[in-house]
Amino acid sequence: MMTYIEAKEKVTYLLDKIGDRTFENEDKKSVERLYREVLDEELQKTSCRDCYKDALLEINAYLIKNNSLKPKRHYKLKNGVVLQLFGKSQVYTNKNLTDEVAEAYLKEFPDQTGIFSRLPSDFDVSNSGKFKNKK
Repeated sequence: MMTYIEAKEKVTYLLDKIGDRTFENEDKKSVERLYREVLDEELQKTSCRDCYKDALLEINAYLIKNNSLKPKRHYKLKNGVVLQLFGKSQVYTNKNLTDEVAEAYLKEFPDQTGIFSRLPSDFDVSNSGKFKNKK
């Protein structure tokens, strides 16, 4: 688990080191790890020449704006899934989904666990969406 200070130092180091050069494999792995640790997301690898630089700038912007790492979520939707609670106008994607919203949705629709790519370890799929250690 990386701290905010460690992440900021690594980003600063990579930004200073890279400049206009391309990323080496070790640097790419560092950016992927930073993306996962800071933004709680996986970096989508493409053939884009500048995707790693763009990702590093995105990480840096997040750290500057928030002065922290993104809180780790227990719930994550599968790619492309948009969630909307019945009777509500708000829609949710992985960008704005909170654990509270995901839990409310699964209480109402316990058979919909398949739309999530990440569930808490204490979530009991076989027990109508209840948590194993909660009553």
